[in-house]
Amino acid sequence: HIEAPEWDAIPVEERRVYCNRKLAQDLIASIEKDCQPVSSGEDGRMALEMILSVYASTISGAKVSLPLADRGHPLTSL
Repeated sequence: HIEAPEWDAIPVEERRVYCNRKLAQDLIASIEKDCQPVSSGEDGRMALEMILSVYASTISGAKVSLPLADRGHPLTSL
């Protein structure tokens, strides 16, 4: 059994600002310490590709493979 740290409750209206600030602070700290940030650009690219694959699959009505062969935004083909 692993004890999880307590989570701070963040009001909904402040969540976006809070999260962006934490990501920016982590990025600055990773540059200063010469280490990888918690969430890298590669992580963001992969997350975006998964989201775009849902659109592409829905539009085509078929399964799609990752990495996507066409990396353009699928909604531009409508």
